[in-house]
Amino acid sequence: MTDLEQFARDLERLIGRPSLLRPFVCDGSPLTCTAFIVGFNAATDMEGDFWRHWQSNFGFDKAAWFDEYRRVRSAKPLKPGRTRRQPVSTTRKRTELVLRGASPVRCLETNLYPTPSASAVDLTHHHRDTGVLEFLLERIRPQAILAHGKEAVAYMRTRKPDALVLESSHFASRGDFNDARAVQLGQALANGVREKRR
Repeated sequence: MTDLEQFARDLERLIGRPSLLRPFVCDGSPLTCTAFIVGFNAATDMEGDFWRHWQSNFGFDKAAWFDEYRRVRSAKPLKPGRTRRQPVSTTRKRTELVLRGASPVRCLETNLYPTPSASAVDLTHHHRDTGVLEFLLERIRPQAILAHGKEAVAYMRTRKPDALVLESSHFASRGDFNDARAVQLGQALANGVREKRR
C-alpha cells in the first residue's frame, strides 16, 4: 500500500465515505504540500461527496472540484436584494491569489472545521470539531501555515504547531485586505517554507 493510499484509508475512517465534509482542497497529493492555508470553515456547500474528486494514484483533483464549485455557486438562488453573483467567492478568489504568490510551493487549503455553512453562526456546536485539521497537521507536518480569520489565528496560537505560522485577517475582509495583500501573503508563505528548510 502506498503512503497516499494509507492516507486516504485513514481519512476515510475519520470522515466516512461518502462524505459531505470538505476536509481540504489541494492539487494532487496532499502529502507533498509543505504549506497550509487555514480558515474557519467552507462557506459553499458542494452538496456532494468529497471522494468524487479523489483519485487513488493522484490525490485530489482540484480542477474537477473547481469546475463543480463554480456550477454549484451559479445554481444557488440569489440573496434578497442581489441581482448577480460572482463566479467565485471573495475568499476563494483571494485564496487563489495566495496560491499564485506562493507558487511553486505546494499548499493545502483546509479549515478549523470541515463542515460547510453559509456563515459562521450557522455552524452548530456539534460541527465544531477540529479532528480533521489535527489529522492533517499530524500526517502532513507542514513547514509553514497561513491562518486567516480571528478563530483560525487564535487556534494556531494555542496549538503552536511545529511550523512557521503567519497570521492574517480573513480573506473576505473588506478593510485592510485586498488582492495585492493576498499575493504578498502567498510570497511570505513560500518564504516561510524556504526558511524552515534551512
